This record gives sequence, C-alpha cells and structure tokens, in this order.
Amino acid sequence: MILALMLSLGAAVAGPRGVVVDQPVPANLEEAYEARRVALVVGIDQYVDPALGDLRYAAKDAQDIASVLMDPAIGDFNVVYPLNGTVSRDGFWAAFDAVTSSLQRDDTFFLYVAGHGTLDLTPEGTQLYVMPSDAWLSEAAQQGISLVKIEEAIAGLPAQARVTLLDTCHSGTGRSGLAAGTAERIEGLRGPIPDPVAYEVSSFDVRLFSAHYHQPAIEDEKLQNGVYTHYFVQALEGQGDADGDGLVEVGEAFDWARDRTLEFTGGVQVPWVESTLVGRKKIYLAGNQHERKRAERAVIESLTGLPANTALWVDGVRRGPGPLLPGRHNIELATDETLLRAQLRVRPGQHLDLGAMVQSRRAQAALAAGLSWMHAPDWFPAMQGQLSARWLPRDVTGSRLMFGAQGGLTAASVADGTRVPAGQWGLGAGLLWGEKLRVGPQLSAGMLWKLKPDEQPYGALHFAPGAHLHLATERTFLSLEPSLNAIYVDRAERPEDLVQMGFVLAPQFTLSVGSRLMLGVQP
Repeated sequence: MILALMLSLGAAVAGPRGVVVDQPVPANLEEAYEARRVALVVGIDQYVDPALGDLRYAAKDAQDIASVLMDPAIGDFNVVYPLNGTVSRDGFWAAFDAVTSSLQRDDTFFLYVAGHGTLDLTPEGTQLYVMPSDAWLSEAAQQGISLVKIEEAIAGLPAQARVTLLDTCHSGTGRSGLAAGTAERIEGLRGPIPDPVAYEVSSFDVRLFSAHYHQPAIEDEKLQNGVYTHYFVQALEGQGDADGDGLVEVGEAFDWARDRTLEFTGGVQVPWVESTLVGRKKIYLAGNQHERKRAERAVIESLTGLPANTALWVDGVRRGPGPLLPGRHNIELATDETLLRAQLRVRPGQHLDLGAMVQSRRAQAALAAGLSWMHAPDWFPAMQGQLSARWLPRDVTGSRLMFGAQGGLTAASVADGTRVPAGQWGLGAGLLWGEKLRVGPQLSAGMLWKLKPDEQPYGALHFAPGAHLHLATERTFLSLEPSLNAIYVDRAERPEDLVQMGFVLAPQFTLSVGSRLMLGVQP
C-alpha cells in the first residue's frame, strides 16, 4: 500500500482536481510561488482488532470533507489527498510526509482525521492516540498514532496557516475504545482523568476537536455521518458564513458546527478549539475563490474593545470590518466624537487591529530613566544620569503633542580639581508621528547649574532644539534624543575665548528606557 501511495504522489502527469500531482514550473514564476491550499483527509473505519470494531461513517465523513474542499465553487483547494477505509500507521505517515513535502511559507495546510481514538495513562500524563487499522487497542502506545506526534509534525511545517480537525474521541464510547488495563486504572482514579499531554499551540495553528477527550464523538444513522463532521460540511457549503461576505473562515465553520452539534446531542458532545490565530489572522476554508484571494491579500480591520456604535469610514465610505485592498487608505472611526483619523498604507496580508490602534492613542504618562552626554567644555561634565516625565494627550490624527520635564545629576570639577554636584533641569514640548516608531521635533529650556567651592550654586540658562526618536511596545519604550544646547553664560564667569555673544553651543545625546501608563477610558 505504501509503495502504491508513494507512486501516486510522485506521478508526473496531470490529474483531476484533488489528486496530488507533480506539476511543472509555469513560465510565470510568480504563479509558481502563489500560495496554495493543501489537505490530507483521512477516514479510518476498518479495524483488525475486534475490541475496536468497524465504524460506519468515518470513511464517508472523510469523503464528504474531501468533496467540499475539492469543489472549485466551495473549498477550491489546490491539493486534496483522501485516505479512506483501511489506513495503516505507516500509510498515514507516508501520506503526511508526501503531501506536506512541498509546502511553502504562505500555504495553507488542512489535516482531517475521522476514526477510533483511545487514551493511555502514563507517568508523563494522559496520552491520546488515533487508532490506525492495523493497531491493537492493548498496544496503543506502540501502534497508535500519537496526537502529540501529529502536533509536533504539523508545528514543524513551513506553512503559516495550519488547521487540524479530529473527529475522534478517547472516552471509551462513540468513536473510541479503551484497553482493559486502562479502563481499570481509570475506574480506580479518585478524581477526573488527568489532562492530556499536548504540544504547545503555535501562532500558526488552529486545532478543532469534535468532542472533549472525556466525551463521545457520536455517529448518527439519520445523518449518515459523524455529528460534528455533518455540520462542519454544512458550514463549508455556506451555512457557516456568519458575516455574509461569501467566505467561510475556520472560526465561522467551527462555531456553526459546534452550536448544532450541541443542539443535536443535547450537550453530550461538546466540540472545542485550540488556537492563537482565530480573531487575529483569517484562514478561509471555503467561499468564492476570487473573493478569498482578495481577502487573503487585504487588511482585516478589528474594532475589538470599541463602543458598539462605533462607525468606520474608509476613503469616505461607511462600511464594517472586513476585506480591504492593499494600498493607501484614509480611515476614520467615530462615535459622537472622532476616535481615529489616519492615512495608512497597508500591505498585502497585513492585519490591522484598529481597536488596538485607538487604545494606543489614549492619553499617556511616560516615565523614563537614562544617561545623557553633553559636550560643554570647561563647564559641564560629559555624562549625567537623567530622569524624565512626559504627558501625551489623546491622539486622533496621528500627530500627537508631548509635554514634559526632565532633570539630571552629575559631578562637575572646578578650577582646583574639586568635584562638586552639578545638574540640569528643564521643561519641553514636542510633536510626534508614528505608531511604534515615533519621530518628531522638540524644544526644551531650563537651567544648568553647579555648586561653587563655597557651595553657592551658579548656573546658566539653556535652550535646546532637537529631535525625539521613540520606539514603543505596549507598555515600554526606548528613546533617543539628540539636541543642540545654546547655553547662555555671564561673561564675568567664563573665559573670553569660550564665550561668543554670551552663548556656548553644546551638542547633547540622551538615551532613556521607560514605561507608559494609559490615562482615562477610551470613549
């Protein structure tokens, strides 16, 4: 079987849609590297172990999933490989390796598996397995397909959109079985079964499960399917298109199938999902191919955290969240007042969270500490410690004002070599542009001072036009401030050769690290 599978995967001739073929590189290189959608669809319903018994609809479930994925008007997947009926452990991994061998970074990979599952209690925790046709229930750890191994293999793929759907269970009922020894150990537990060992969900993965591991995954004669798969197919066929945009995203499909599975089974079977993608990056499993490609190359705006009456205008047209063509756009958010007004250049595939952008432009207080170097010969030492506090009013248009105060302390030398306290303080204002990297001009004024040997302070006024480079994360920032100080000094206290028209020019550089505190509540 393995040899036949490898030969079919390596065929160099064109085949019908849904068959894995080795296609020649087209003349258009851009087309050759276009993002592809690849699926391995597995339905295992024949088993050698009488303790497992054959399933009625696992192979049909896989065939139904493969059909909607292959349909150009629905899934429009480039490659779908169905593996149904009798599937060995080696056959599964051979198919997995062959189907995923040519995946690229921008591709989408979808793995569907329907079949018997089981669990084993080990010192490391609860281990979950999908049972291949040639496995014996009593040897699940050696002959089963480990769920952790599946997760590890998928996490190692280069594709940055990966979806796994398992219509199996591990409770000993429905699509599962338990070895006698495992069932006895579970009966002897004083408490629930320990949580299963699982591979960490990466930023590219969505894992869908038809039932929790302690619940049955039910097959129904009336539906002629596993319950969850039946409704998942309906979702892909269009009934799961919750927002009516003609596209079915993985989160929409899961929600549709989950709600109807709960209703059909009376809550006995509860589907669940693991993901860091849903709500952030959209993975479309079905819908019009032209709309899908357009959406995948567009910006998805999120209005999370904003009032329900927030209105969105893009290029002067009111609309809701959804696909947006790449390029430069004028975007405005408003309730009774303007929350955001910005001109943004968006890239293909970029995802804009406008709600987060509005929140980041709330009024802020910023506290920072750092080091400052100033070149002021014979008067002020080069290095000093610096503290600053700034206030940034709420920003709407993308250019925000900044007001603040800063002070520094160091030790200065006097004529006899004595080191005395010295420092700098001042008030300033500036204007910043940008989101994470904020750049803009600033102007500050204040006093340089130091103690005379008799401990009487004297000082000089300074004016400092400069710039502010501000690299921010959610709560912290790093800033660099170059400036040119004009220091006004009394001629009586400075050598004539150092003072021209009462001013000394002194460049200064300040590097600070600080923290931001959001003020007030965004309307």
